[in-house]
Amino acid sequence: MVSTGDRSAKIRTYNWPQGRVTDHRIGLTLYNLPAIIDGDISEIILDLIDIGVTILNPVQPECMDIAKIKREYGKHLVFDGTIGTQSTMPFGTPEDVRNSVREAKREYGYAGALILSHTHVLEPDVPVANVL
Repeated sequence: MVSTGDRSAKIRTYNWPQGRVTDHRIGLTLYNLPAIIDGDISEIILDLIDIGVTILNPVQPECMDIAKIKREYGKHLVFDGTIGTQSTMPFGTPEDVRNSVREAKREYGYAGALILSHTHVLEPDVPVANVL
């Protein structure tokens, strides 16, 4: 689509000085831009459930309180992720990865569903031993 550049054609506006993001399509404005950019969408999960979303991806341990989200919304959502691609996968040992998998299964693999996986694409700095 070729845009005129006028404000009506914008989908989303990010205002860094005010910490605000606005989605013009649905008229939603949030004032926690750094958290949203980091991946923490906790503030809108209930809205996502209300419109029919049934799977939450990615579920990122680096920026989300996964235990809290599981308690509040776990019976409505399948969780996809929980193994950190900014922490455990690149910087942990193979034992750290195994422990994270066990913990995620124990903590989030109940009352609903869990797709146990890394949260994003694995970057080249992830040791092969952490994948096998």
